[in-house]
Amino acid sequence: MGFLSKNTPEKATVALFLEIDPLQARQSGDQRKNSQFAYVSVQPYSVNSFMTVALSRVFSSTMAGNCPNNPELARQKLDLAARIAGWPCPVNRQWLEEFFHPLGYQVQYDRVLLDPAFPDWGLSPYVNLNLRGRVTAQDLLRHLYVAIPVFDGQKRYWIDEAEVAKLERAGKGWLADHPMKNFIAARYLRRDRQLTNLALSRIERGDNWVLAVQDDSSPAEIKPSLNALRLAAVMSELTNSGVSSVLDVGRGQGRLLRRLSQENSLVKLAGLDVSSHNLKIARKVLTSSEGEADNPRVSVFHGSNTYLDPRLMGYEALVATEVIEHLEPGQLADFVENVFGVIRPKVVVLTTPNQAYNVNYPSLAGDFRRPDHRFEWDRARFQAWTRTLAEKYGYQPTFKELGELAETSDLGAPSQMGGFRRCARNP
Repeated sequence: MGFLSKNTPEKATVALFLEIDPLQARQSGDQRKNSQFAYVSVQPYSVNSFMTVALSRVFSSTMAGNCPNNPELARQKLDLAARIAGWPCPVNRQWLEEFFHPLGYQVQYDRVLLDPAFPDWGLSPYVNLNLRGRVTAQDLLRHLYVAIPVFDGQKRYWIDEAEVAKLERAGKGWLADHPMKNFIAARYLRRDRQLTNLALSRIERGDNWVLAVQDDSSPAEIKPSLNALRLAAVMSELTNSGVSSVLDVGRGQGRLLRRLSQENSLVKLAGLDVSSHNLKIARKVLTSSEGEADNPRVSVFHGSNTYLDPRLMGYEALVATEVIEHLEPGQLADFVENVFGVIRPKVVVLTTPNQAYNVNYPSLAGDFRRPDHRFEWDRARFQAWTRTLAEKYGYQPTFKELGELAETSDLGAPSQMGGFRRCARNP
């Protein structure tokens, strides 16, 4: 809801009020490190990607630079101020100056305690932000539109090439010259390397669709994203194992299933996820661009990988990509017993982040890769855990590092994969 709270010839104040259903926000998957955030979400009380949607809808004409009655006013720089309560700044408050100062803003912010009644809890990761600058209203809104997801660190909807186009539009005229443009693009696109490289190449050229070119006039290389490398490694492990049926548990957005469905040797595929939102995305991904019905060999269903479920039985291989780190200790134990003790597929493939590599992500400041992770292991811890499971349940383990190795070799790669093949003596 947008409204004028003050309107005089000298000064106008416009307020944007966004009300979010706390239950709907909770169901969308915003969970922090403490388990109470599975039930209480901060999204209705903080600035996040929902606010960017509200900005684009309420102020669409202003963001487009349109003012039919006074077209010259849209291009006029004004003395503008913006006050935003609940601005996310969980890692480095210096980013506020580094982001907004090059754009001509004065930056002030108020830090508050998490709870005045419990001062030992420390300061909140949110600030009340005040910006002042002589800019056009269009530029102010575009700057905020980009800044919000950059500082929030995540978007709560599907990220694809359409997000690159949004960043181009909102960043036109300022992002190409911003000293933090690489950081901004990476955070805005949730650190998807392929999309980030594509966005930067377009922004630097000012061209919507042509990639950046090198001195030899050949297209600049766009390295595959970590997710693409992960899926390729999982695909290779499965196809080389000779299985004919695969169950993908816990990450049900359908990208792996889509690739698996193109393998004729796989006659039965299924995806399981506890999130109904993920399952909606999976069904969309698994539907062809021509709108054809889902592949009859593929099914997706709602459920949990920590409970006994007859629908999980009968698959020769089970895959859990970036799943285990989302589980509480008790849930992890249930998952292990369910997969290795009850379902007992011939092949199990697990991937998880390598915690030691996190120092290569300055925005994490040594923290977890995602705020809803309950733990992350380095290579030694993951391999020790894998060997213990293999010995207990009768599997042969293998390990593989996924992604580009860190410059410091002892840190390894950003992700890691454990493969399990059931021993013949343990049917």
